[in-house]
Amino acid sequence: GLKQGVTTVFDHHASYGQVRYSLDLIAKAVEELGIRADLCYEISDRNGPEQSQDSITESESFLRKIREKDMDHLNGRIGLHASFTLEDETLEQVSDLADELDSSFHIHVAEGRTDLEDSRLRGYNGAVKRLDQYNIWRPGTMAIHGVHLQEGELEILRDNDCYLINNPESNMGNAVGAAPLKEALAKGLKVGLGTDGYTTDMFESIKFANLMLKHQNRDPRLGWTEIPQMVFKTNAQLATETFGPQLGVLKEGAAADIIVVDYKPPTAINSDNTYAHILFGINGGMVDTTIVKGRILMENREVQVVDDEKITYETGEQADDFWRRF
Repeated sequence: GLKQGVTTVFDHHASYGQVRYSLDLIAKAVEELGIRADLCYEISDRNGPEQSQDSITESESFLRKIREKDMDHLNGRIGLHASFTLEDETLEQVSDLADELDSSFHIHVAEGRTDLEDSRLRGYNGAVKRLDQYNIWRPGTMAIHGVHLQEGELEILRDNDCYLINNPESNMGNAVGAAPLKEALAKGLKVGLGTDGYTTDMFESIKFANLMLKHQNRDPRLGWTEIPQMVFKTNAQLATETFGPQLGVLKEGAAADIIVVDYKPPTAINSDNTYAHILFGINGGMVDTTIVKGRILMENREVQVVDDEKITYETGEQADDFWRRF
């Protein structure tokens, strides 16, 4: 992502082969890269009660450690997989933990129909309404996907000051449908744009979000104001609330998180058409320089802080080893 101009990451991690101290390892990589990251471990009952408790322990341990330090580049919150893999007792436990740690949540919600159908079997009209019974929806909580939201659920997220994060490429790839962005924005919900790990190029995500919104509503006029609001206002607001310094703007006093793009526009750029150039002209491969907190992390498309060629080689070796053992 660094090479595509990503300065800030919200990561929802799961590694049930190694739960304990996994977030510490990711945090170490964050420090080496010099980016900002908000981390969480995915709590779920789908792998049994022992690993569920291990994931809660990992979440609590990591949050307590980073809360002891006042950092503007590393944060965390409690991660939950999804309603359909979380039992009532676990939801009660994590809700109490969130109260104790003053933490919000990072959770997939209503991504596929499985989440909706499971909630109905449990006596609720939708996943948001089930989770609402356990005070999961609190200020700053990130509701990921929201494809199969039911009547009244957008209002629950809005009234509890949550974020709905849209992941268009992931939703298309998994063939689960499209989130009701037009309705969510009309109701005043804070809607941001993410990737769900489907890509490391946010420019690409912008293009897909624009196309998905038009196609879903059969209206080519949509996307010109909605997607920029999601990316440049809501994403920046979430990052600013998470890390402290003002992010996502170029002005005196704001954080020096900046990217430089090597783009030769075929037509003039002005304040009226900047977004059109981002949408149709720019991609992550054009990012020349990435700066975080005033520190140059990549320049002339060469990463300055780690040996990325060595990392690529080592990950290839590990992948080959995995397939041999698999």
